[in-house]
Amino acid sequence: MRLLVALASTPVAAAVVWTGDIETGDLLQFDSVLNGNVGGVDYATVVQDMVLQGIYAARIELHDDAVWPNGLRRVELHHQPEASRTAEGATTCFGWSLYLPETLPEDPGHTIGYWESQNSYQQMMAFNTNGDDIRFITQQPSYTEHWNAPNVLTPGQWHRIAMCVLWSEDPAVGLVDVWFDGQQVVTA
Repeated sequence: MRLLVALASTPVAAAVVWTGDIETGDLLQFDSVLNGNVGGVDYATVVQDMVLQGIYAARIELHDDAVWPNGLRRVELHHQPEASRTAEGATTCFGWSLYLPETLPEDPGHTIGYWESQNSYQQMMAFNTNGDDIRFITQQPSYTEHWNAPNVLTPGQWHRIAMCVLWSEDPAVGLVDVWFDGQQVVTA
């Protein structure tokens, strides 16, 4: 499976505090690259042939040998913001674009973006896929599917996901807004 990713800041009223747009020509804007090279084969690279904007994009490939110790196949770019950016009551807005050269497999499904707690490493929210379907879920305090869109991950097209999150451990306070290809699909 191949996935191209272009990361850029989402326009908001606040100042940009981090950019992972790959325009440095490398992956050094990220804190780490998980399984970026397995057995001497690069699965996370910078390319210029399939770019949404600018000169560069990240190309992520997932192969059967890119296995994390928990048994999951994983290749990922990781950015951990300053603690204040996700502290109780803070709001963070961000977005990224993705390009799939071909339809993802239906089984097993894939997670194309997720957030986990820093200390427990439990997944809090994620974008999961099966084939060309995508859904946004939260896992805490319980599994909830907030959006499910069939047949929208069109191969050969760039897609844009943007989010604004009001971080809170209290479900009555915390909010998530999600946009897919410019259309708001999750509100509060």
